[in-house]
Amino acid sequence: MDAITLILLMLATWRISSLLVNEGGPWDVLAKVRYILGVRYDQYSNCQSPGNVLCCVWCTSIWVGVGVAAVAYWQLPISLFMAVVCALSFSAGTIAIDKWLHKGR
Repeated sequence: MDAITLILLMLATWRISSLLVNEGGPWDVLAKVRYILGVRYDQYSNCQSPGNVLCCVWCTSIWVGVGVAAVAYWQLPISLFMAVVCALSFSAGTIAIDKWLHKGR
């Protein structure tokens, strides 16, 4: 896997994670899915959900990273070990991007 592919897959992991956690999507489809999956907000806008999986981009990115790495494993010539390493690096890249974008918070 070359550097450009790695960066693109990392950005895709961040984007999907951000969509799932922060955005409503067209016709609020993603917000409705989060609600169906049990995501609720208290009076202080703190997220409450089973396992807090869809409450923060950081938590969601590991699962999205696993999915992206699984697709890469099936579509690109990488080993299973490299797919596991990629899943972790995709999540780490997502966290770095998220920290960079929200450094003022």
